[in-house]
Amino acid sequence: MDAKGAFDDFNNRAGTADASTIDGPSGALHDVTGQFLLAAHPSFAPVDQVVLFRADFVLTGSKLDATLRFLRVADRELVTPEDCHPGPDCQTQLAMNQIDVAADGTYTGRFQGTLPGVANPISGTSGPMDVTMSGTIVSTDLICGPLNGTALVPINGSTFAAIRISPETAAADLPTPVYECPQSMPVDAGVDAPIDAPIDAPIDAPDKV
Repeated sequence: MDAKGAFDDFNNRAGTADASTIDGPSGALHDVTGQFLLAAHPSFAPVDQVVLFRADFVLTGSKLDATLRFLRVADRELVTPEDCHPGPDCQTQLAMNQIDVAADGTYTGRFQGTLPGVANPISGTSGPMDVTMSGTIVSTDLICGPLNGTALVPINGSTFAAIRISPETAAADLPTPVYECPQSMPVDAGVDAPIDAPIDAPIDAPDKV
């Protein structure tokens, strides 16, 4: 998976990052309410092995709620309880509620649960996960940041990114996942920043081997 190519594809669909997308209304955070394709990349895994979710975010004032529904590796369809039978306790989704978002768009949330084997691109096995997400609301269409904790094994130094999609998007039509923040992050992710980004400055991600 080419990180830069994934960002270029995302930019072509969502538009480039300029002053209108980086700076939100005065005193307001970017409204990320809606559905996103979220990709989590374990730090030890090849770049093409990511855990995928359909993530539903709701931002109310400065409080963020998130529901992350696992996608199957094989076809990117939603994981169902039948996918886990007769395995260990199955969870088809994770959730965090009423997470405080700072004025600069940053937040820290914790997910605990079970990673279903059908959503695990590395070993295909189920197991416990306890992950801390240190996210940044970059724009109305992008959330990203580091992940730390465990998902069967330690995953400290891992990354994630979530890009906006339509809830009606079929599994076969989901865009190329983005799994990390752009190389150059904006100074301000929500409230009006003193210095705007250059008009139509593209978001580039680091080249991956």
